[in-house]
Amino acid sequence: ALESHFVGKNSKTTYVWIDQFCANQPLLTDASHPLMAERSELLNRGIHAAIEHFDHFVVFFDTWKDPAPLGRAWCIWEIYGAARANKDLEVVLLPAERQLFVDSIKESFNNAQSAIVSMKPQEAVCFDENDRLMITEAVEQSVGWTNLKAIIVQQFSKWMVTTAKQAALRAELEARSQLQNGGQVNVNAIKDCILLLGRTGQLLLDKGYEEDALNLLNKCHFLYTGAYGGVEPNEPTMAFLLSGMAAANQKLGNYEKAEQLAVRSIQIYEALNISSPTAISVLARIYLSQSKYPQALELAEKTRNMHIESEAKDEASALLLSIMSQIYRVQGHFDKALELQEESNEILKSVFGELPHPHVANAMNEMGIIQKLLGNRKLAIEYHEKAADIFTSYYGSENNKNVGIQYLNIGIILSATFRESEALESLGKALEIFLNVVGPDHFYVADVSSCMASIYKDQLRYPEALDNFKNSLRIYTKFFGGENYHEVGNLYCNLGHVYKQQGDSSKALENYERSRAIYARVHGKAESVDNGDLLTCIGVLYENEGKVAKALEAYENALQVYKVALESDRDPNISELALKMIPLYIKQGEHEKANALKDLLSLK
Repeated sequence: ALESHFVGKNSKTTYVWIDQFCANQPLLTDASHPLMAERSELLNRGIHAAIEHFDHFVVFFDTWKDPAPLGRAWCIWEIYGAARANKDLEVVLLPAERQLFVDSIKESFNNAQSAIVSMKPQEAVCFDENDRLMITEAVEQSVGWTNLKAIIVQQFSKWMVTTAKQAALRAELEARSQLQNGGQVNVNAIKDCILLLGRTGQLLLDKGYEEDALNLLNKCHFLYTGAYGGVEPNEPTMAFLLSGMAAANQKLGNYEKAEQLAVRSIQIYEALNISSPTAISVLARIYLSQSKYPQALELAEKTRNMHIESEAKDEASALLLSIMSQIYRVQGHFDKALELQEESNEILKSVFGELPHPHVANAMNEMGIIQKLLGNRKLAIEYHEKAADIFTSYYGSENNKNVGIQYLNIGIILSATFRESEALESLGKALEIFLNVVGPDHFYVADVSSCMASIYKDQLRYPEALDNFKNSLRIYTKFFGGENYHEVGNLYCNLGHVYKQQGDSSKALENYERSRAIYARVHGKAESVDNGDLLTCIGVLYENEGKVAKALEAYENALQVYKVALESDRDPNISELALKMIPLYIKQGEHEKANALKDLLSLK
């Protein structure tokens, strides 16, 4: 295994330090030796100090499914020492075992991940029970078992991705070699290479490397169509590949392209008379991302009926239920959303048990969102915390955008309950993660900046509020490629509020007007509730300055906008506006107009 791992290295300059040979076991276990007084310190901190001096850290796994070192306390303690010293884990397998690992990826990348996330380092054993107790005490007083497991999972995940990418590169080169020879093409051999490339692409997508995943899946598509003279064959492997490409594009926000790929994938499956719940789930999620709720719901219900008929209760049926839950949630049917998500949770529990998995974490996140909307904020926070823990266990680190999203959601809830310092702390964690993972120009950073700005505004910390709103505005306009988006309109509106509170009426008005123009373009008309709200704000601005005529003009415009947008003159927005206008008309001596508005105070 070591010879295979170090192939190509200079054997004269490559040295391997093997712990069981270099640590004098008889001497370290001789109770009468004077060294025993220092034994604990040497083995506890000394090993970690030694590891820091090495260039690489190599662990031999006898089998990738249940590696013996992960059941040995000393091995786990050494892996932790390597991680502390920023040494990446290099797993050494016998060539045949390494090939078994690669073959397992072709079936499902979940196989490899399950082997590591199900590990329980606190149950690792030692030959000497005193050593186990010593290591247990050292772990509990330093990193803790939960963090130690997360570190090991992170190291193993890095190795798994690297190994899969190396295997995929070899498969790609092999496929390209066959296509470029100009002779008879072995399509089955190429399809085998394509399958490995596709599964590796899915693994990268699952680990959050969306762009790398899409790049690899696009290469798959090029090679696969190349084997068939440049056309897409109606084969299950091609349908599987197109579905993966659709999922990657959806995560990157390329919804139109994602939809085209998902539809094509389903068409191939249907032509072959093959059930395709995963591909349909991908398309339903794409519709959901584009707010095409009727299409998403119709597709999800159709597929769910197929599952009910076949009595299938698997991962795909759980995901479909979750998609349906999200659709009902965004449509305001919170109780129905909760019912569907709880049904999905039961299936996920039967599939994954106590195993940490992103699907389970996403389910906890969805439960948190629903509970927040139902007003159960404490319960919502608990669900988001569970989601963060599961994502951390699965990915081996908090430094993952999914964990950042949980901190963002928790921060938003805490802010709504006026726990502002706790909210800022949670948002700060989210911001740190997003800056590390997606960079300073991603809309996740904009979301955090906007939330922090709102808190600063409420705390009268206007300079910090303005800085964060402006940063959010910069990111959104750059990310979306322009200003014609509802979120951008909201930011200009918020900037207007801050300037108004600062007493800068000119800048407040300027930002309100820019927001109005954006809302009009986004809604396709000037008469929207958003613009009615803005006109009301402008009226308040003028009223505070004592400009009663201008205030009434803005209020009158707002009243007309509300009536058109709401298709009614009986609404809380209109009643509240009438309450503002009546005393101003009386002040102006326009009693008839004041009396005419009194009828609008009734909601019946």
